[in-house]
Amino acid sequence: MSIKRVEELTLRLLDDELDATEQKELETLLESSPEAERVHLDLMRQEAHLRADRKNIALAEPTIEAIRSSQQDNMG
Repeated sequence: MSIKRVEELTLRLLDDELDATEQKELETLLESSPEAERVHLDLMRQEAHLRADRKNIALAEPTIEAIRSSQQDNMG
């Protein structure tokens, strides 16, 4: 069992690139090793924290207006 492989498969899962064969491989690795499960869950938690942090960004009104203006310029 390779922890590196667990990391690779977990990252592919997070990127929505895991195929059915890889999904089964990851499940088998996780079922066979508490260490593999720990590594997998750590990566999943890190991803969840990063996504949560991205949603909690407070932008100042001038920044929001600049983004909207830029989007409108790109659309028209």
